[in-house]
Amino acid sequence: MKKLLLITTMLICLISISVSAQLSNAELLPGKYKGGLLHLENSLNHELPDMSSHQSFVEEDLMLIQSDEGGFLSGLSAVNLPRKSYFINAHFGASDLSNKSISDENWDIKKGFGYQIEFGYYKKIKPLIAIGVGLGVSSYANEISIGQIDQTITGLEEDSTIISPADMFDERIEYLSIVENTRVTYLDVPVFIEFGNPNIDKIGYYIKLGLKLSTPIADNFSGNGNYTVRGYYPDYQVELVDIPELGFVLNDPMFNNTPKYDLNSINLSGMVSGGITFPLSNSWILKAGAQYVYGFSDISKESDLTAKDRQVNVNHILENNDSGTFTRSFGVEIGLQYVIDLY
Repeated sequence: MKKLLLITTMLICLISISVSAQLSNAELLPGKYKGGLLHLENSLNHELPDMSSHQSFVEEDLMLIQSDEGGFLSGLSAVNLPRKSYFINAHFGASDLSNKSISDENWDIKKGFGYQIEFGYYKKIKPLIAIGVGLGVSSYANEISIGQIDQTITGLEEDSTIISPADMFDERIEYLSIVENTRVTYLDVPVFIEFGNPNIDKIGYYIKLGLKLSTPIADNFSGNGNYTVRGYYPDYQVELVDIPELGFVLNDPMFNNTPKYDLNSINLSGMVSGGITFPLSNSWILKAGAQYVYGFSDISKESDLTAKDRQVNVNHILENNDSGTFTRSFGVEIGLQYVIDLY
């Protein structure tokens, strides 16, 4: 009897060691434990003793090992967590090209429709922590408008090739009903760290923090409005208007062609998102949440235009003489995660 008890005890120890090894390599769930015993039984090629009296103990030990994976002893649910995945995400909502010099006091600012589409690779480094990298496209837009704004440029001198001797004058400019629409589109490389438990068994959650390095691939602008330029000669106390030869115009189109501006080649932004995950099958997980993107870099280069040059054909958002322009967006995030390997 003592020999039989000793042999039984040794077998139980061997089984426990085997199960622990299988857990560290394949992360088997309790429901899969019996299959592991059957495989071990076949490999030993002899009948195992009756384990019914020890099954409860072994399963409790197995649950403890599983819950302790990654150092979490607080009862991590027995779910199938993806170790490696591909993902595709879409974000859409309100976006903006924020410029402090375009203030709400003078301009009516409307956020535009923005979107981001990205795909990439996702890998768990701990049961509740993953890192990822991707490639995507994002677009930001806004509209600014103003009913009327006046500008005075003093101390100008007439063109001596037209009038000689040249006199000094002030230019009085009136802008009317200006509307400007701007959109900038980027190629993105996002990198992120994600906390949560997306899984193929039940509803989970995720919180994602990351950075995005972007380069512009397209930009579009459209503008409408009129302007009037009057010339005031202080020496004669005379104001001239509607003399195109001298540059004094009346209700001329503000935008005769597309404004010239330069975009910086790199835009760095931060992103944060979070939401709920839903298992669709053993291979697919649906994600739904919200995302906020905050640009850190000025997206346009400082202009060398003079005050007189800035009268017409100017994109006030991107011309950027007074302050920087930054990308912003907030909206809904929808994504699909394709599971390659389980944790």
